[in-house]
This record gives sequence, C-alpha cells and structure tokens, in this order.
Amino acid sequence: FTDRPIIVGTLVGLVLGDLSMGIICGASAELVFLGLVNVGSVPSDVTNGTAIATAFVILTGMELETAITLAVPAGLLMAQLQTLVFTLR
Repeated sequence: FTDRPIIVGTLVGLVLGDLSMGIICGASAELVFLGLVNVGSVPSDVTNGTAIATAFVILTGMELETAITLAVPAGLLMAQLQTLVFTLR
C-alpha cells in the first residue's frame, strides 16, 4: 500500500519536516481519491497528485483545501504524461 495517498502524504511530510501536515494532507487526499471516478480511460495518478499537493501545503503555506483541489488535476496530468512517455518509449 505504499502508493496510497495516506502513505505518500506521510512520507512527503516526513521528508519536508512537517509530519503532522503530511498525515493530514495524505488523509484528505485519500478521501478525495476514494470517491474520484476515472476520467476517460486513464485513471488519475494518486501518488503524484498527493505528493504535489502535500509539497505545496508544506513549502508554500497554501491552504489545505486549495492544495487538495490542485491534487486531482495534477494527478490527471501526471497520468497523461506517463501514458505519453510509455507511448514514446
């Protein structure tokens, strides 16, 4: 389960020095991504979306709600980029 948002958020928080915010952000992202319906044929990349949102919260002081809102499009973008890389390779 190392690719789940609760684990990713905790690890990013640990690396960036704010473990409690990492846990809170990871738990919030876990709830969002549990209810997310796949857009198109490519599911959202929950790992990268959570890592980006958690880093924004800790490094910039962004509101948690704003960062979680950013996590979904960031996850979709990363999934599309991964598909592009696999195609080009």
